[in-house]
Amino acid sequence: MNIEEIATHLKFWEDAKPDQMNLDSAMRWLATANAWRERICAMIIEQNFTNIYDAGAGVGIMATLLKNVDIEAYNFNYKGIDITPKFVDVCQKLGFKVSLGDISDIDEPDNTYDCVLALDVLNHQMDFKKPLSELIRISNKLVYVSFFKEFKEPSEIVYKYKEPPLIYHHFNKQEVIDYLNTFDNIKFSFHHAGRLSRGQPAHTWYKLANSPIPKECMIVFHEEKEVPPAILPHEDLLIIKTRKK
Repeated sequence: MNIEEIATHLKFWEDAKPDQMNLDSAMRWLATANAWRERICAMIIEQNFTNIYDAGAGVGIMATLLKNVDIEAYNFNYKGIDITPKFVDVCQKLGFKVSLGDISDIDEPDNTYDCVLALDVLNHQMDFKKPLSELIRISNKLVYVSFFKEFKEPSEIVYKYKEPPLIYHHFNKQEVIDYLNTFDNIKFSFHHAGRLSRGQPAHTWYKLANSPIPKECMIVFHEEKEVPPAILPHEDLLIIKTRKK
């Protein structure tokens, strides 16, 4: 894939400025063993899915979690793509079979993978139809899609940043359902993801405020109360392949 051919809004993670996506924020979002990721890994193992495809692999957190499972009898074949060259480089250095690729045009045969993952990927796409079609096409058992933004009616695209652009696409859930109903070889269901916000401990912060005296300032303290983690409205989509086309 030629990086220059990638849509501008999908190049954010490669071109982001330090104040938009620094190392700490990148690791927090892409390389953290969140409870919801661990639950997905547990499901994969419980169902004995051994041929796994990760569309939007990031820095390989799902492969890392599966690799570190303390079950001697569990062996798996993992392959994935990501749209961001520097993430692909990280995955390859970790020994994972991840290549540069686009979720809307996956270079894999039909009915190949037990479990196809697209975790927190679709909400960055302009449309959901081609990606879902591709995920369904290459799966022979299950497609697992997570949405990190709530559905809206009508759908809405929010620009988090404009240079370089980063979009959050709030899809219309009924439109997704209507599209999935056009497939005669799947069953699907939506489930509350059970994901929590980060919350924050009680803390004090201060800022400097101008004083009437030149070259002087005063310190203003602010007390922030504890904000406990809250359940987020995110949903996961499970698609079961009932037969091969």
